Amino acid sequence: MIGGVLVWQPAPFAFSSAADEANYSIAANTVSLHDDDHETAMFGASRLKPGSSGEKCIVVSSPTKLASTVKLYATGYRTTNGLGDHINLVIDEGTGGSFGGSGASSCEGFSFHGNDFRGTLSAFAKAKKDFASGVSGWGPQGSASRTYRFAFNLDLETPNSAQSGTASAGLTWEQQAW
Repeated sequence: MIGGVLVWQPAPFAFSSAADEANYSIAANTVSLHDDDHETAMFGASRLKPGSSGEKCIVVSSPTKLASTVKLYATGYRTTNGLGDHINLVIDEGTGGSFGGSGASSCEGFSFHGNDFRGTLSAFAKAKKDFASGVSGWGPQGSASRTYRFAFNLDLETPNSAQSGTASAGLTWEQQAW
């Protein structure tokens, strides 16, 4: 006698269904800064004497839509004869004015919002040398801009030892997003 048993059981995975998932695409946003100086130096003052002064405005803008912070700091500071210790520097933040503005000052129409720094050029360059120590903390979202007014004067008490001295520093605006 031969016997058998038949068992009906679906085989694993005999029935299946699939749905296509959309491809995942991840792209980083960008941060970008622009200024209106057309790649020219902010100041080119020479033949200064105690009491000499000047001011210049520059507009910095960002079309960034990310939460971010913009800070200003100094790079490449150099001085001879200690001149940078006697150049008084004031950095204000606001609106209005422009680098190429007309009149005696490019800051015509500048509207003051706050002070970012008041001290000597050497103090600024030594203390504000990277993003972490920079000044301002402006947070552009969307298309935003700020005008920075730089004013300087050579201290009336500048000693004779600073004669023929030089001082220079780069100004860097850096934007970081989080």
